[in-house]
Amino acid sequence: MSECRSWVCVAADEVDFWHKNLLVSTTGIAPDPVQIKENLMRVKVLCLGRSAKEIEVPENTIVEAAIQQAGFPKDSSYTRHVNGSPAFDSDILQDGSVLTLVPMVKGGR
Repeated sequence: MSECRSWVCVAADEVDFWHKNLLVSTTGIAPDPVQIKENLMRVKVLCLGRSAKEIEVPENTIVEAAIQQAGFPKDSSYTRHVNGSPAFDSDILQDGSVLTLVPMVKGGR
């Protein structure tokens, strides 16, 4: 959908963009942040021996960032699994992923 004026036609989303910027520049008040939509996804982070946390993260979030946001240990004494498969800190999570941190078994002879 577009909005036409006597000398220019612009798309409705461009009108919305310019309206928001005009509002900020003339009033000094930013538009309601609820209107600004960021693509968030939900990820469940489980750390054995602790409670699970469901967090919202931006698209293309990596395993390491999700661990940090959930407040779990980032150290290498935990193996990482995404949806049951081994994962690296640099792997990108998908919406609905289940990230599990499992402490490495130590000891023995």
